[in-house]
Amino acid sequence: MTYPEARTFWLEPTDRIATGLRRYADRHTGSGCAEFTCAAGYHSALVFTGEDDAVFDERDGYRVLAARPLVRPDDPQWPAHCACGYAFTDDDHRQEWQELIYQRPDTGERYTLRKRQASDVGAPSAAPPGAMWDAWWMPPSWAGLDGIHLMVRLPNGRDWQVDSQASNCTRPGQPHQCWVRHGNPRECRITVDKNGDTCSAGAGSIQAADYHGFLRDGVLTAG
Repeated sequence: MTYPEARTFWLEPTDRIATGLRRYADRHTGSGCAEFTCAAGYHSALVFTGEDDAVFDERDGYRVLAARPLVRPDDPQWPAHCACGYAFTDDDHRQEWQELIYQRPDTGERYTLRKRQASDVGAPSAAPPGAMWDAWWMPPSWAGLDGIHLMVRLPNGRDWQVDSQASNCTRPGQPHQCWVRHGNPRECRITVDKNGDTCSAGAGSIQAADYHGFLRDGVLTAG
């Protein structure tokens, strides 16, 4: 499959979260790892209920979203059924849900980073291909030279951590950049190539499942 090119744009985190309530059940009884499908006995439903202020905690030296207040099991907002018709029981799991909301500085459009699932109800829009953001929760050693943990959503919907180690890196464990990026991500004109302190893996291209392309002057090429 060939994907169209996508122009990149920057997302900044806001101080707001999208809130929701999730029910899920794993009734898989076979051997090995369960597939996350209704046919395999896994059922899930997530209903988004609104927005709230983001609250953060420190955990193991990292900032994380704080746990949401518990919602009573008899609250009518809890989803009662999976989309397939399965009725959740009292033994099935309940989860108070939250997703940090991000915003495009240039247009004001708001997104969350999680890709939407068929079982989501009333969900906010998910960041589309071309979105870039700082994965600030990553370890400092995984950041680029500018301190940004740059993530890019590719044309096929996969997320690429630009400052990570390539699978075919020829200098593992040595300080360098497998992909060398040029420009300020917040200005959305970056180029990624092999011009810098790098290894000999690849030619600066991106290979993620069925997408293969380049990031040049703020554009993810068709691939």
